[in-house]
Amino acid sequence: MASSLGLMKMRHGRAKSKHVCTCVHTHVHIYTHTYIHKHTHTYIHTHTYIHTHIHRHTYIHTYIHTYIHTHIHIHTYVHTHTYKIYRKKFKLTVKSNEQLPPDTIKALLKNKINPTKIKVGINTFKSLKDGRVLIETNSREELEVLEKDINAKCEGKLEANSHKLRNPRLVVINIPEEITTENLEDTLIAQNTDVSLTQGDIVTKFCYETRQNTRNLVIEVSAKTRKTLIERRLKLGWQICKIEDYVVATRCYKCSRYNHRARDCRGEETCPLCAGKHKLKECTTNPQEYKCINCLSYNKHNQKNTICVNHTSLDKSCPSLRANLDKNRRNTDY
Repeated sequence: MASSLGLMKMRHGRAKSKHVCTCVHTHVHIYTHTYIHKHTHTYIHTHTYIHTHIHRHTYIHTYIHTYIHTHIHIHTYVHTHTYKIYRKKFKLTVKSNEQLPPDTIKALLKNKINPTKIKVGINTFKSLKDGRVLIETNSREELEVLEKDINAKCEGKLEANSHKLRNPRLVVINIPEEITTENLEDTLIAQNTDVSLTQGDIVTKFCYETRQNTRNLVIEVSAKTRKTLIERRLKLGWQICKIEDYVVATRCYKCSRYNHRARDCRGEETCPLCAGKHKLKECTTNPQEYKCINCLSYNKHNQKNTICVNHTSLDKSCPSLRANLDKNRRNTDY
């Protein structure tokens, strides 16, 4: 707050009087924040006038003058939505029919196959623990050319098999009670004539109930059909339903690891909360001491690039879970 003091002496008759004038300048800042969404917030600080009179031989008059200085600050915020793009991986594996080691398989491939001649870009060329060799290319067309060339020139010694990407799965959210896995496709085609669908474009998988007592139905489609349906609102009966990608990680309820179910599990019982050797209902561990078995296992094999383990294996923000979901997306034909 800026202030100034003025002192003035006056002579009035025989009596002497002293006038002290005090001027206090109060700055009031008005901040105006303008957002892209056109919301405006204004903050105004109030001011006060104070008059003090002291009646003696010396008169002191105090005046507070308030000056309003308006500062308008316009802040513009640009919201950027970032969408992660998952690069498709086009892979094939090569195995030996004569039980040759991986290094011998790689040497034979280099001797028989010329990637430059067949116009194929090689992104990955490495040995696997099971004795096979993994090769990754840029596109499905390149993969088919390479697979055909290997099987033709290395016939009898080597066998190449390409990995097929999974068909995308979608989930239709909050379907009506009368909709089932049997009548979903017919209903979609009949009520959504603006969507180019034909019989066989949709394969219904299963229906499940949510905690909010709503019903969702999972379907499997081709990459082309997914582009037609994704993020649309579909008419089903008397309801309009949203449709989204269905990407999940299969987690074993016995060992808490991924990519298999409890009935096929060969591991030992592991608590999903603390990574202890007991069942979930038997866990008495303090929440501050929870550990994720999947992240612990990752750190064991990646000591130079460790991740946080202080969470349960049920945590949706678990790094191991997110990595598993990303892998599933890369192996899906979007």
